[in-house]
Amino acid sequence: MLNHSFHYDESLIEEIAARFGLRRHNAEALEVLVSTLDGEYDRAIPQVLNMATGSGKTYLMAAFVEYLRVMGVRNVMIITPSLVVQTKTVQNFTFGASKYIEGADKPAAVVTPADYSEWTHTDHDQDFFGGADQLQLFVFNIQQLIAPADMDGGTGTDKAANAPRRARKFMETHGSLYDYLADSEDLVVIADEHHLYGPSAKAFRQSIRDLHPAAVVGLTASADKSDHVIFSYPLYRAIQEGHVKQPVIAYRKKIDESISEEQQLRDALILLAGKQRAFDAYTAANPDSSAINAVLFVICLDVDDATETARLLRTAEFFGVHEQVLQVDNKHNDATTMGLLDRLDTPGSPVRAVVSVNKLREGWDVKNIAVMVARRAMASDVLTQQTMGRGLRLPFGELTGISTVDQLDIISHKSFNRLAKSEEVLKAFGLETATGRPGEAPVPVLPQGGGEPMPPSPSSPTPGTEATGETEAESTATPDDDTNEWDAGGVSIREFDDADDLIDDEEAPVEVKMQDKFAGTVFLFPSTTMVRETRPFVLRDINLRDIEAAAARITDAGAVMEREEIVFRKLRQGMKLAVQATEQADVGGVSVTEEQVTNGLLRALFSMKVIERTDQNLKQAKKAVIPTLLKAAPITAWTDVAAESAMFVLKDLVASSARAHSASLRPEVVITAKELPVSASYQLPVGEQVAARADDGRSFTRRKHYGPWDKGLFDAASFDSYSGEYKLAELLNISTEIVWWKRLYLSDEAQIAWQVGRHYYPDFIALDKNNVFWILEGKVAGGRSDADVQAKARAAEELITRLVSEDHFEDQRWGYLVAYEDSIAKAQSWAQLRESSDSVKVPPL
Repeated sequence: MLNHSFHYDESLIEEIAARFGLRRHNAEALEVLVSTLDGEYDRAIPQVLNMATGSGKTYLMAAFVEYLRVMGVRNVMIITPSLVVQTKTVQNFTFGASKYIEGADKPAAVVTPADYSEWTHTDHDQDFFGGADQLQLFVFNIQQLIAPADMDGGTGTDKAANAPRRARKFMETHGSLYDYLADSEDLVVIADEHHLYGPSAKAFRQSIRDLHPAAVVGLTASADKSDHVIFSYPLYRAIQEGHVKQPVIAYRKKIDESISEEQQLRDALILLAGKQRAFDAYTAANPDSSAINAVLFVICLDVDDATETARLLRTAEFFGVHEQVLQVDNKHNDATTMGLLDRLDTPGSPVRAVVSVNKLREGWDVKNIAVMVARRAMASDVLTQQTMGRGLRLPFGELTGISTVDQLDIISHKSFNRLAKSEEVLKAFGLETATGRPGEAPVPVLPQGGGEPMPPSPSSPTPGTEATGETEAESTATPDDDTNEWDAGGVSIREFDDADDLIDDEEAPVEVKMQDKFAGTVFLFPSTTMVRETRPFVLRDINLRDIEAAAARITDAGAVMEREEIVFRKLRQGMKLAVQATEQADVGGVSVTEEQVTNGLLRALFSMKVIERTDQNLKQAKKAVIPTLLKAAPITAWTDVAAESAMFVLKDLVASSARAHSASLRPEVVITAKELPVSASYQLPVGEQVAARADDGRSFTRRKHYGPWDKGLFDAASFDSYSGEYKLAELLNISTEIVWWKRLYLSDEAQIAWQVGRHYYPDFIALDKNNVFWILEGKVAGGRSDADVQAKARAAEELITRLVSEDHFEDQRWGYLVAYEDSIAKAQSWAQLRESSDSVKVPPL
C-alpha cells in the first residue's frame, strides 16, 4: 500500500474521471491502478499501464496525480524521455499554460531541475507555494535523473548539461533536491514512455532504486513482454472505438523502387490539399471549432536526409515558403523551432510540414498531422506505434464523420501486406498475441458469412460439355455446369490418403463390363481438332493509318492512389490485421521520358503471344509502329499514366489486328481415328453400386450408374440428365433398329472440334441395323436457339460429310442427330425421333 491514508475510493475515482472528462477505458485504467496501489505490490517493480497512443494517456496521468493529491501524497515525479516531452508535460500541469489539462481542484506546483522557484526545503518540513494540500510535481527528463560521472562543474541555470549536478548538489537556498526526493516516504514515480526504460537502461533503473519510491508507475503504448502490465488498452481497440484516426495506407498501384521519394512528396501534397479542404469545411460548418492546418509529417533516416528533404519542400514546386516547413532534429531544436513546434496545432501556425528524424517519436502530442511519408529507408518503421502514433490524434477531439478528416494517410513504398509481416507492426496494434504465437498453425480464412473453411472444389470437363484452351481436358466450368473429375469409365474420382482405412477387405469394387453378346466389339471414332493456317501474324500486317487512328485514344487522365484502411477482423483464434479498400485519391502521373515510353512499349509488344521476336518484327516496331504511335498521340509531356494508356492502346490494336489476321485464315480440321472402347471393363468407386433402372425423374440421380441395358455395349452407364440423356438411352435400348449403343465419357477422347482450340464431347454413339454409326446429342429444348449448340451441330454435320473421303471411314456410313428433350418425350420410337429431328446421314440410305 502507498501510505496509511491512501485507499481505494470508488466515488472519488468517478468524480475525478468526470472532472477530467476521462474516456471509459481511461477511467477503468485509473480504477485498476488505484486498486493495485491500495493492495500488496512490489515497490521495486513498475506497475505498467499499456495505453494506445492518442487514447488520452496524458489525461489519465493528470487524473492520477490529482487522486494522489487528494489522498495526501505530496511528492510525485514524472520522468520524460526528452526535452520535447518534458516541455509538453510541464505545460500539461502548469496552470494557465496553453496545454494545461483542466480538472484539478488545486494545480500542482511544477518543479524542474532547471527551475526551483516552486520548491524550498527546510530541516523540519516542506514549504512551497500553495500550502500544505498542494502537490509538488517534479518533471525530470531521463538525462537529468541519471547520476553524473562526477559532481564537479557549474550549476548555472543557463547550462542544461549541469542539471544532473544541480539536482544532486546541496544549495544553501534550496538544499539538495535529489536527497529530498530520496528521503520522501510518499514519492510516486511516473515513467512516461516507459518502454524506453527497459532492462538495458541500467543507469536509469539504478537512479530509480536510489530514490526508494513508494510506487513506480509506467505509462507506455509499447509495453515489453517483461513488463508487469496491470491494464492494457491496445491500439486496435482505440481505432475500433473511434478514439483515434483510422490509419490508411496510400500508394500507387505499381509499388516498386521506380517510384521516387520526390514523387511521393508530390503525392503527399495532393493528399494534404484534400485534407485541408475537409478541415476548412468542417470548421466552417462548426463555428465553435478552431481553424487549423492539416500538416504533413515526413520521417527521414538522418539529419542530412531531413535537411535535403526540408530544402526540397521549400522549393517553388512544393510549398515555396521557408516558414511553412519545420525541420526538427538534434541540429534543429533551438527555441524558435521548439516554439513553432509547440504551436503547431493552434490557429495561426504557419507550419504545413514537419520534417524529422526520430526526435518526435515519443510523447509529441499534436492533433493535426494528416499525412505521413516514410522515406524509403524508414519504410519498415512506418506502422510502428511510436511512429504512426504521431498522427493518430483526432484534429477536433472527436470523430467528425468526415472520412478525410478522420483518417491518417500513410504513404509508403511498401504495400500493406509487406509491412504487416513485421512482428513490430502486430505489436503496435496490440495484436501480437491476438493472432497466435510464432510456430502455431495459421488462422484459417473463413468464407464470407462465417462457417467452416472450405477447400477448393476441383473442376474439369464432363461428357456433353465443351473444353476450351490448348489442352483437350481444360475447362472453366463449375460443378453446377455438369463438370467433375472422371476416370476411365466416367465415374467420379475421389482421392484418399489411406485407402486401407476406407476399403473393407471383404468388399470388392463393382465392375462395369462389356456385355458378353458384344464381346470383342471395337470401332473407330472420328475424333477431331481444328487448327488454323500456320502463316504467322507480323507487325507489317498493321496499316500505319490504323496506328494513327488508335493513337487518338491515348490519354493522360485517371491517375489514382489506392487507399486501404487498416481494419481488424475477429476470427475464432483472435483478431486478424487486414485492409479494405476505401476511396481512391486522384493524383497526377509520374513524369517519364519518351525513351522510357518507347522501351516500355517494346517490352509490352513482345510480351504478347501473337508477336514473335524476329528481326523483322523488331525493326518494324522500332522504325514504324512505335514512332507513328508516339507522334500521333495527343500528349505533350509523357507521364507513367499516358505511357500505360499508350501501352493499352498499342496492345489492343495488335490484338485486334491479330484476330483479323486469324479470321482471314481458313481453319483446318484434323481427323484422328480413335479406337473404342478403350477398355472392356472399369471399376466403380468403393461402395458405389449399379442402381436399378429409374422409374421417373424423381428417382434419378446424376452420374449414378444404372443398369442393366439390353442394347448397351456395357451392362451399366451413367448420365448427366434424365429427360435428355437417360430417356434417349431408354429409347435406343428398346428400338428394333438399334444393334448397340455406348455412353461416351471424357476418357474415350471422342471429341469434335467446333472452333479453333475449342471442342466438345458427344453423349452417345449407336450402331443401327443398316450399319450406320450415329453420333448422338441430348439437349434441352432451348438449344434450338443457342448459338453455341448450333455451331457445334454444324461442326458435327461437316465432319459427317467429310468422312466419305477419309481413309479409315470411306467404307462406313455415319449419321449425326441432336435430340431435344421435348422431341425425346414425344417420340415413341427411334425411327420417330430420327425423322422428327434434324439428322444428318452420309451417304444417303
